[in-house]
Amino acid sequence: MSVSSSEIAWMIALSLYVYLVVIASKYPYKWLLSRGFNEHRAAYVSRKIIHIFGAGVATLFVPYVFSTPVLPFIAGMALAAYLYYHHRSQRLLDWFQFRENMYEVNFAVAWAVSMLVVWLVTKNLFISIIPGLLIAFGDGVTGLARNLLIKRRSKHWIGNLFMLIVSVPIGYLIAGLTGVVAAAVASYVERYEYKNLDDNFLIAIASSIILIVGFIMQY
Repeated sequence: MSVSSSEIAWMIALSLYVYLVVIASKYPYKWLLSRGFNEHRAAYVSRKIIHIFGAGVATLFVPYVFSTPVLPFIAGMALAAYLYYHHRSQRLLDWFQFRENMYEVNFAVAWAVSMLVVWLVTKNLFISIIPGLLIAFGDGVTGLARNLLIKRRSKHWIGNLFMLIVSVPIGYLIAGLTGVVAAAVASYVERYEYKNLDDNFLIAIASSIILIVGFIMQY
């Protein structure tokens, strides 16, 4: 699988864009602190802003500027390694990282691996980005809804409702009925966490399996 100079340029540009979103997310974090949010709530909102405006927007470009998910996979895993380094070195980016978990690392790994795995079966980049879009936009909106309405990190059902509302149209527009099923199941499993298997992994795994099975059943 070869890559072009154009694809390399796009990988650099999109990686820089995500980095700038990460840096810019300091400002809503500081603003929320000034509005009375505690540090944990403010950082949680900041993390979801990165999910939506960083990863989510960048993911939308993937099928249009890349011929394979190789470079996005490399970029995603590089980001995961960078974020993991900040945990291991105790130099947290404290406006969105938490000492007690590394869910943002899981997000980057789930985003990268799900895209590659789905593509290896389907050879369709549009279908391959669905799990990434679900954890970026769907789970991002879920977290914001719970944080702003419930005022704490929780697994309240209102978040799953918001995720369903956002995710089903994404699934339908890209993959039809199979996409709808993948989005609905992802919106359900988001409520659960099993030790280190957090909702990022569960959403990516569940939606990837459904998309792959749906693709195979069509042929």
